Amino acid sequence: MPPPSIFLWFILTLALSLSGQVMLKKGVMLELAGKTPSMPDFLRYHLFSLCFSRHALAGVLLCGLGVICWLYVLSRFEIARALPILGGLSYVLLFFIGRFVLREPMSWVNLGGILLIITGLYLVSLKTA
Repeated sequence: MPPPSIFLWFILTLALSLSGQVMLKKGVMLELAGKTPSMPDFLRYHLFSLCFSRHALAGVLLCGLGVICWLYVLSRFEIARALPILGGLSYVLLFFIGRFVLREPMSWVNLGGILLIITGLYLVSLKTA
């Protein structure tokens, strides 16, 4: 079993990555202000200002720090277990962040999927001989 400190790096990776994603989403929401432009219009009128907004820059910085932590985790943990756990936890936490912080809609099907992911996380975390 990996030492407990590796799990702190795992949590730090998750916290930085999710914080960065939320900052990126906030930047997009502020830039578009409810608009749904086509891809050409998005590229032409929004991408430049979005890339240099404080939310996008903060999001990229936080995600970058998360990648550095992830590299450390990968140096100490099996990827076949680390990646599903990080991905599953990310999805579960982002679902709740999206729902309660960003006010995105939720359905019972999504909630059922979350329960299945949690079950899968438990199974993946079990060490087999």
